[in-house]
Amino acid sequence: MAMDRSVVSLTVSLMALVMLGCGEDAPAVAESEAAPADARALAEILDSDPTGQGIDDAVRAVDTRRPVMASGILANSAVPATRLQIDRIEALAPASPEGRTLRTRALQIHRARLTALEHYRDALSRGEVDDDALLDALHETSTVERDLLVLRDDLAVHAPRDEDPVGAAPGMPPFAGEDRPDDGDTAEEPTHVVEDPGVVEDALPEM
Repeated sequence: MAMDRSVVSLTVSLMALVMLGCGEDAPAVAESEAAPADARALAEILDSDPTGQGIDDAVRAVDTRRPVMASGILANSAVPATRLQIDRIEALAPASPEGRTLRTRALQIHRARLTALEHYRDALSRGEVDDDALLDALHETSTVERDLLVLRDDLAVHAPRDEDPVGAAPGMPPFAGEDRPDDGDTAEEPTHVVEDPGVVEDALPEM
């Protein structure tokens, strides 16, 4: 009987270990399935970001030689919008390791973006002054914007974006079989067929 009880005890222990192992695998599978949802949630925040409009407005003011106005646009539009983005990203609660990594990366980029925009704002506030401070701010801002685009592309790996409609690229001729647009040329197309294009007829009549 003692040996039977030992066997039963060993069997129970083995079953417990197996069940424990299965329990550890289940969260891993759930977390992996949660990665696309985490990426989509973060992508929605990035895609609804109003900061870009403020930056574009500031750039137009710079192009028209109104740097102080550009500084005000950054201060009243782009900078507050970036702070709002940071708050929205911080409020996310990703359920997957990939989602948590992407969230951390997004926070780092947006905090760097906020710092860059503040530096750019301060440099423009002095008026038309071309110096190292302005150049550094421009470089800092462009670097952060590039990092943000890379992040958005990486999010698409987990949550693909809707594909653009298939068609001819802008400025390219239409595909075969498509109607070509009217270019305004009223000249009729030639209807005769040249039997041998390699033979050139004499331009002058025989004498």
